[in-house]
Amino acid sequence: MSSNSLTNQALQAAYSGDWNTAIDLNQQLINQDPDNLEAHNRLAKSYLETNQPQKAYQTYQQVLKQDTYNTIAQKNLKRLEHYAQHPDINHQAVNYPTVSFIEEPGISKTVQLTCPGEPSILAKVDAGDQVLITPHKRYICITTEHKIHLGRIPEDLSLRLVNLINGGNQYQAWIKSVDSQCVKIFIKETHRAPQFKDIPSFPNSNQVSYLAFTDPSSVYEDRPDTTSIDEEE
Repeated sequence: MSSNSLTNQALQAAYSGDWNTAIDLNQQLINQDPDNLEAHNRLAKSYLETNQPQKAYQTYQQVLKQDTYNTIAQKNLKRLEHYAQHPDINHQAVNYPTVSFIEEPGISKTVQLTCPGEPSILAKVDAGDQVLITPHKRYICITTEHKIHLGRIPEDLSLRLVNLINGGNQYQAWIKSVDSQCVKIFIKETHRAPQFKDIPSFPNSNQVSYLAFTDPSSVYEDRPDTTSIDEEE
């Protein structure tokens, strides 16, 4: 089985709370690629959710041997140490959304964000967290529910989605994976406006899709925008 297929199944197992299956699938991924740190982190999370803190601790330690600054492993090791110091506090399982994270052609897509947020911010979010989609004139910003910047959707896709959103399409997004320097989100079309009934939100590379985009001269004017997120209205 391909690593992409195993990864999607492992993510879906975690989102549905099937932690034993998640352990098996992530272990298969690690057997294929011992340097797959995302699979190691998911495996450790699965151990934690099945009340195997020692295995979780050892797995996170293994991650840090390969990547000393891995924020996910660092964050969760601190949590494990906190639980060990306060045994009266029960670990609370995370309730992931029930949405399927397997991509549907034209309907959903995994996207790596540009301009990722500060590592200290990314360390506070986890795979499965729902995020906010905030369209601007030139781009789409992805933030936490508290409007904290996580990154931007790449420009070409941003311009497409801004036009679709302005025309009535609706979308939801979740974090699919995150580390100190990279955020990948899963974005899904939840409503398609009648005027776009034959236009997919996410055409594949071999698919031609006609969509009336904004005139580039009105988007860029004389030069690219350098206004920070905080400065833009």
